[in-house]
Amino acid sequence: MEIVSNPDMRSSEEAGCYVRTLQSLLRHLGTCDGNMDEGSLRCDVNVSVMKEGSKQFGTRCEIKNLNSIRYLEKAIDYEAKRQIQLLERGEKVSQETRGYNASNSTTFRLRSKEEDVDYRYFPEPDLPPLVIESGWVESIQKALGELPNAMFERFCQEYQLSRNDAAILIDTPGASEYFEKVLELSGSSPKKVFNWISVEVFRYCNEQKLSLDSPPVSTEQVASILKLIDSNVISGKIGKSVICMMFQGDKRMANEIIKEQKMEMLTDDSELESICLKVVQAHPNEVAQVKAGKERKMAHLVGQVMKQTHGKAKPDLVNKIIMKCIQNTSSPSSK
Repeated sequence: MEIVSNPDMRSSEEAGCYVRTLQSLLRHLGTCDGNMDEGSLRCDVNVSVMKEGSKQFGTRCEIKNLNSIRYLEKAIDYEAKRQIQLLERGEKVSQETRGYNASNSTTFRLRSKEEDVDYRYFPEPDLPPLVIESGWVESIQKALGELPNAMFERFCQEYQLSRNDAAILIDTPGASEYFEKVLELSGSSPKKVFNWISVEVFRYCNEQKLSLDSPPVSTEQVASILKLIDSNVISGKIGKSVICMMFQGDKRMANEIIKEQKMEMLTDDSELESICLKVVQAHPNEVAQVKAGKERKMAHLVGQVMKQTHGKAKPDLVNKIIMKCIQNTSSPSSK
């Protein structure tokens, strides 16, 4: 399939944005995966320059087979500069086909470009004109559903996601559907769901070269982790251990995994108080610094408790208990 645009773009950034939008649309509709480096999508770009205020386009050069948006933008920038330099020297721009050299970000001549008359176009008798009824086009448009631009605006407004977060979900194949399903099943906040998908799920998918179009970890599994975190049954750290097990092939829900592995948060306050007291007693220097107002040392003490509990304690509760232990501990006597 070939798509030809009108000469409406005035910068490399605008051309790059056009291709990104087109790429997102094609992926969303399932037309192709849009992977330019694999040849699923390629771009040819016609570049011409004209003096400011002029309405007459200059002589164009076509740059063929650009296989990334970054290369497309660099090729346009170089070619525009090359043509401007020719004209400023009083030379003419030759209509020609050019290639792009990614190693030095330059374009190079391939062949001269014929005028339309030189192509000797003539009608093909076995290919009659195709007339498409407007009603058929309208029915297809209605069947397309929500398109990327509309989804982007909805994600920003309805879920209060940043424009960057919304773009990540929409530009990653399968991510927007995965996100909304996890959000629906978990009842968690949109931002928390996005963070888990964009960090944890994306990380394992990238490592294992997997796609969210056919994810190995279901939306139900991820939602089961978030439910337990939100209800304070497990910590975020334990949740990360659980999703790691899921990506290693465990098909169970989070509650089954943590029950078998005994990963639930500590609920026995007396046990936690005992651990905190031992940590305070074992680190008198840090305790003295906390008393002297160096609050950063508190993080070290909390970390020690989290280490001993294997991440099963609530950090805010640990912080309160440690502070209580410190207040009940007399300062070490000076020599």
